[in-house]
Amino acid sequence: MSARKDKKVFCDNMVAEAEQAADKRDLNILYKITRKLSTKKSNQNSPVTESDKITKKEIHR
Repeated sequence: MSARKDKKVFCDNMVAEAEQAADKRDLNILYKITRKLSTKKSNQNSPVTESDKITKKEIHR
């Protein structure tokens, strides 16, 4: 199998599992599957540098 085909099979299986979780109203599993399938990656561990001039605490106020 090719990598594309493997990825498609993986995604299809995850979607089917997500549909089952939605039918059972299991939001925990549904959330985990959604996070796994999303391609957006965020780096929340990056430090704030002095050049930013605004700290994270000031942003959340």
